[in-house]
Amino acid sequence: MTRRSKIILGSVLGALLTILVLYETRWKEPSYHGKSLSQWLAEGDNAPREEQLKVIEAVQHMGKRSLPHLFEMLHARDWPARQKVVEFMNEYTLIKTQPEVPEERLRGRALVGLAALRDKQPRSIVRHLMAELEP
Repeated sequence: MTRRSKIILGSVLGALLTILVLYETRWKEPSYHGKSLSQWLAEGDNAPREEQLKVIEAVQHMGKRSLPHLFEMLHARDWPARQKVVEFMNEYTLIKTQPEVPEERLRGRALVGLAALRDKQPRSIVRHLMAELEP
């Protein structure tokens, strides 16, 4: 094996390792007891108090890894054509997709998650919310 091919192979392996680490630490939605952050927050919608406490406990267990996903939920915007595309796909194709969650509901879920993490990352949460409120 030549020196050049060793360098190329090392670079490719390094890039793959970097992508894998980023996926596991940053891009992958955190989970707790086999449910993702989104699933836990969805369970909290209109749930009794005991279930809401379980949701809060799950978010607290996921900790600061859930912050990027919660901040992303705060930025959620409805796309009117998306719902029509989902309805079309469900009716006329074999591909079945879930309907989109309205932006207000996503923001409400994000606020519940951020409130659950208020003691773990207060500066980061306050700094991000301040940036959201600035015109």
